[in-house]
Amino acid sequence: MDARTFGNYLSRMRKAQGLTQAELAEQLHVTDKAVSRWERGIGLPDINTLEPLADALGLTLADLMHCRAPEEADAAPTVQLEDFFTMLRRQHAVDWHSVRTALLGLSIALALWGVLACPGTIAVHWYGLGDGSFRADGWMHSLVIFPLCAGSSVFLLLWFCDSICRSVDDFFELISPFP
Repeated sequence: MDARTFGNYLSRMRKAQGLTQAELAEQLHVTDKAVSRWERGIGLPDINTLEPLADALGLTLADLMHCRAPEEADAAPTVQLEDFFTMLRRQHAVDWHSVRTALLGLSIALALWGVLACPGTIAVHWYGLGDGSFRADGWMHSLVIFPLCAGSSVFLLLWFCDSICRSVDDFFELISPFP
């Protein structure tokens, strides 16, 4: 629902009922400034105010939600009110396939960056000397180490991500107010 379209519609319907903004606000237990904001398209009424607003204007809730005049109701196809509430329902489902694909792409990019930025060999094992300095004694070629590190991190992320994702989805299903 576009706020400006709703505001114009609300203003027309209020005037058709012969109500001032203050009278409508009094019926809805809101301020006349709130009604003014709605009519100017600056904001929308709270969801708990929609049904009393429709009643005050002599409209059905569906007509109010679709900014449809009562005489146009017969010409317009009926839309189930459930459809509106399903639009309001926040979807918490995450496309985990896309998340995994993005992680894989990121790890491949990291491995390629490592190979290109650090050509040659890289120290993979360091040991401390008695004077506080360190010396490398294990070396591995960068073409091996970066893809190996990136691959193992992706494996671990995907391994743990699946169980975490299922837990998050189960949590949102548990707290969702909609069936």
